[in-house]
Amino acid sequence: MIDHGHTGGRDGWDGPPAAELVQRRWYAWDYELRQGGHAVAEIRVGYWRERGEVVVGGVPYRVRPLDWWGRRFIVAPGDHPVARAEREGLVPFAYLIEHQGQHWLVRSQGLFRRGVTVYAGMSADRAVGEIRPVGWFHRRATALLPPDMPPLAQAFAAWLAVLNWKRRASRR
Repeated sequence: MIDHGHTGGRDGWDGPPAAELVQRRWYAWDYELRQGGHAVAEIRVGYWRERGEVVVGGVPYRVRPLDWWGRRFIVAPGDHPVARAEREGLVPFAYLIEHQGQHWLVRSQGLFRRGVTVYAGMSADRAVGEIRPVGWFHRRATALLPPDMPPLAQAFAAWLAVLNWKRRASRR
């Protein structure tokens, strides 16, 4: 169960309504993060390389790897990073996001599940959100993210979730 520090709502969620990740083109890894029917961010994962872009509030932020193996990523509007993610431990897909002095752990829900769980802080002690496809053969997803998570961090978490799906699809 997701613990948001308050009670009520479905699965303990009484924050804003669930956001949606909607694929923009069927042949690309481009998505919109939509809240209440309005696009709040654009997520673009590169087709050939593990790099891309998130657009939040009309501002484009490049997402690029810091190493060849895709263990570390930065988000930057120009040359200075404003957020970063680093792979954690031996879990096949787990990244620790750092943005504005706060941390979130984005971790795969398991080998046979495509969703990711978002945890507050630097460990998997308290789940505060998740991003998961609406069905097995769908490329649309539901995103339950905490309201106190900045929009750029939410978009970065969504970008990492899409990267996870892309990696899994390339192994088929």
